[in-house]
Amino acid sequence: MGNHDKVKDRKAQFYNEEGEVHYTFNELLYQRFMDHLIKLGRFSFGTAITCLGLQHFFFKGLRPMFVPHWPESMPDPQPMAWLAGIGLGVSGILIILGIKPRTTSLILGCIFLLLFLFCHVPYQLINGYISLGGWTNALKLLALAGGSFAVAGSYVFSKPGAGSDTFPIAERLVPTGRILVGIMLVAFGIDHFLYHQFVKTLVPAWIPFPLFWTYFAGIALIGGGISFITRIKIRVVGLLTATMIFIWLLVLHIPRAIAMPELENGNEITSVFQALAFSGIAVLIAFPLPVTREAPLATFPKSKVDHRVKVYDRRKDS
Repeated sequence: MGNHDKVKDRKAQFYNEEGEVHYTFNELLYQRFMDHLIKLGRFSFGTAITCLGLQHFFFKGLRPMFVPHWPESMPDPQPMAWLAGIGLGVSGILIILGIKPRTTSLILGCIFLLLFLFCHVPYQLINGYISLGGWTNALKLLALAGGSFAVAGSYVFSKPGAGSDTFPIAERLVPTGRILVGIMLVAFGIDHFLYHQFVKTLVPAWIPFPLFWTYFAGIALIGGGISFITRIKIRVVGLLTATMIFIWLLVLHIPRAIAMPELENGNEITSVFQALAFSGIAVLIAFPLPVTREAPLATFPKSKVDHRVKVYDRRKDS
């Protein structure tokens, strides 16, 4: 059997420099596949955050997802909106480029969580918004906070505990990311049943049986949220949830944004970026990375993997 055939052997085992077995060929392929998905999830989230920031320069005021209401007694919110736009834009670019992405994501997650707790929650309670539908923007921001923590959790340290001294409280919030996103999914799934008459109008006219798809999406969202919270079949469900949201991005949100870009101060465009972020977040939740002394093979440069293949070939030939 030649070297090429040996590497193709799915039962082949790859060795490290010390001759210890590390990965089979199937595991190597899986690690590479996971690596690409994780990068795609980070890119989707970073792009969405950047675009949400840019919106503050094209539409008046702060996006209601971040700040639900700006009191009239307060100064003009536009300078604050521009500052928020710059902060979001820079943060998204840093995540895309991989420049301090874990620290950036942790800071973003904490800011989003604080805005949820001290802006949205008081506003909802003071105005008596008890119905679940009134919490839409608040829950989206909560999920963005969870998504930020999920992005931070997708980066591993070379040593256990490395970097945890900088933001110790924020580091402890990283495992809650999937739970925060799961809460939004469950709530939005319930919305599909409570407000089915409205939700079915969002289904494109060319898709038959809109009420069926309304209920189907509701069940899928609730199932996805439960899976994220309990970690039951989280890998498969996470990928399915990411795919479902991305399909909505293509067939629902983008066409509506093109048809009604100015509606509700650009809300349809915001929905496009939100869907892009949530699809990327679902991918990252599906493939959580542990904090280990040795990073997973998926994080190794290609030359390192090639070296392992060569070591494998030499040992098999001897």
